[in-house]
Amino acid sequence: MRVLDVVIEPGAREPEHTHQAASVMIVDEQARIRYYQGDALLFESQAHSEPQPGVRVRWMESEGPHSVENTDEHRYHAIRIELK
Repeated sequence: MRVLDVVIEPGAREPEHTHQAASVMIVDEQARIRYYQGDALLFESQAHSEPQPGVRVRWMESEGPHSVENTDEHRYHAIRIELK
């Protein structure tokens, strides 16, 4: 397995990257994000006036080239556990 500490500061956009293995994503600091494939915007999360409490856990399949942008005023933090 590979464990990633995912931090995206407010206003930052990750470089394009891939995830070749399926994983579990544990989000403990949510933020409004935009998910891109190349320059194409595929997803934008909803805006919240305050950070949402609680931890979100979800299964994720492998992903091709993509990047994530934090459009919120607070950081996004998650732990991603990739199963090799």
